[in-house]
Amino acid sequence: SIQDRCNSNTHADRHSHGHHHDTVEETPSSSLSTLSSQEAKHRFHFAFLRFLRIISKHFVPLVMYLDDLQWADISSLDLLEAILTDRQISNLMVIGAYRS
Repeated sequence: SIQDRCNSNTHADRHSHGHHHDTVEETPSSSLSTLSSQEAKHRFHFAFLRFLRIISKHFVPLVMYLDDLQWADISSLDLLEAILTDRQISNLMVIGAYRS
């Protein structure tokens, strides 16, 4: 698998220099710094919008149905606004249901 190949390459790289170091392998979570809530929100929006841009080009038409919008929180509505105003997302129809 790809993961096995990456692990074997990393192992080979460590031993190719002729000396062995006892190091603690860095996990993905240990290399990430703590993000502010605003930065985390920005990164999530960026990733989700990029995902929609890609799949909306390959699955035509793409329909997103959102139910119970009356229960949506501000963060969800912010994401919905970002989706609806993104000019790079094409072939996307958003249908929302709201109950009063």
